[in-house]
Amino acid sequence: MPLIEKEIIDKIREANNIVDVIGEYLSLTKKGRNFFALCPFHDDNNPSLSVSSEKQIFKCFVCGEAGNVFNFLMKYKNINFNEALKILGDKVGIHTNVKIEKKVYKDNSYYKMYEIITKFYNLNLLSERGKEAFNYLEKRKITKELIKRFQIGLALDNKDLATKLLSEKGYSVDSLIKLGITNKGDYDYYDVFNNRIMFPLHNLDGEIVGFSGRIYKENSTHTNKYINSKESEIFKKGEILYNYHNIKNEIAKHKQIIIVEGFMDVIRLVSVGIENVVATMGTSFTKEQIKAIKRLTNNIFLSFDGDKAGLSATYKTGILFRKNGMDVNVIVLDNDSDPDSYILEHGKDKYQILIDKKIPFIEFVIDYLKKDKDLSKSVDQALYINEVMNEINTIEDMTLKKILIKRISSDMNIDNEILTSKLIGNKKDIKIKEIEDKLSNKYLKAEKNLIYYMFKYPEVIKIYEKNISYLPTKEYRFLANEILYFYKNYGTITFADFITYLENKTDLINLTCEILNYNFKEDYSIEEINDYIEVLKDYNINKEIKRLEEEMKKETDVQKKMDILSKIMEFKKGVS
Repeated sequence: MPLIEKEIIDKIREANNIVDVIGEYLSLTKKGRNFFALCPFHDDNNPSLSVSSEKQIFKCFVCGEAGNVFNFLMKYKNINFNEALKILGDKVGIHTNVKIEKKVYKDNSYYKMYEIITKFYNLNLLSERGKEAFNYLEKRKITKELIKRFQIGLALDNKDLATKLLSEKGYSVDSLIKLGITNKGDYDYYDVFNNRIMFPLHNLDGEIVGFSGRIYKENSTHTNKYINSKESEIFKKGEILYNYHNIKNEIAKHKQIIIVEGFMDVIRLVSVGIENVVATMGTSFTKEQIKAIKRLTNNIFLSFDGDKAGLSATYKTGILFRKNGMDVNVIVLDNDSDPDSYILEHGKDKYQILIDKKIPFIEFVIDYLKKDKDLSKSVDQALYINEVMNEINTIEDMTLKKILIKRISSDMNIDNEILTSKLIGNKKDIKIKEIEDKLSNKYLKAEKNLIYYMFKYPEVIKIYEKNISYLPTKEYRFLANEILYFYKNYGTITFADFITYLENKTDLINLTCEILNYNFKEDYSIEEINDYIEVLKDYNINKEIKRLEEEMKKETDVQKKMDILSKIMEFKKGVS
């Protein structure tokens, strides 16, 4: 790439601290010198993505994804290098002259339709015709400010107002039907939503993609309290979390997310200043929703209704989150309470006490599994103990396991050893012996150390160029050649800029970040470097000896055999 382009790229990269940029998308926790997050590029259960402020690189120790700030943005947003360069350049006020052809989606007009109809519904609610619905919301302590914040509106008691409005603005009825705004009758068209309070539904990026409409009249003829937009090209219920697009900064502040069941619960919590909250769409959590939450935090607080259905939902949801390696706590409400009604009755301070008194999910499970069982009967006792032990066996912390077993032993008056015998040992996913064998390879160790110090000290690059012609491992050999080429062209080497130079060579980018994340000493001695050089020279000599020995086996001429043997003996003299 031309030098001027490299200078601009390097300037943009230097102006965008990788910790700050990744922190806009993921919840980072500082551990030692680096920051860690749940990796968004695989199904991560424990924070395995390491971000180094010092080296300006990221590396996942599980799936292997790695790179600099450009690579992260390209992978995370599924965009190309020029798009990432422009985003980061615009962010820091550096003009790039990069022209990106704007992608035109057939559903762009769909988003616009929803913007128009949302404003229309909102004006209806705030008009004279919306007074009854407005009064209903006021009685439920939903203020005008909250109505504006959540863009709440009203579908009037009229057959086809929304359909006519959008049709007059040039949108086809077919599109309105596709989006679930309009239905087709036998002879005409009519609005899907009629005489309902309207809650706009946003996708994870904050664009309105659908509605949930709620009845508000006591004498309503509607059978369903809520109806949602049908699924469309832009609205997938399993990908939506109510209020998700508003909470990123709050999650960064609190390091936890509160999950509730309903829109009114979200609005109530937000109204009292508790803003790190989302609601489900009335369905079981999907992989997409769990992944979206994991991007922000691993710390889950479930605050579902206190009735039987709410407890069941808490149990099922908690199990699902825990299977995905997330830390789950439960905010316990009184029977039949929900967060909305609890706060209205008792106030924010009492609810905050419940948050502070939250219980670990496993403790909720121990109590929950007792429900609907008669523990005076031996059959139910055995069933309960087996169910509880199955849950305890999912816990990795052996100390916690033993504490819980002691509690169950006391509660159920059963011998501690009997319960302990039901514990299943944790399986090791990592083949320790294979790793140790690999690390003990002296040639591999010499290659890694030498390349690491080539990145850190230009003088080591010169020593490498002068003394080594060949590295045993193909990937390290290619990487060393790239380092040498980069240094010769630019006269210096910086980790993050070198990764940009590698462009689409993903394997080499990953290998670079892997090496840079090893715990090597920061400083080196010339004796160490010479030792690595000698080890690698030995490898090359031994390789040549083996080649000559194979050649000698095939040779039939006695004199030529003697000449080859002489060469072998000369090489062996040079092996340390």
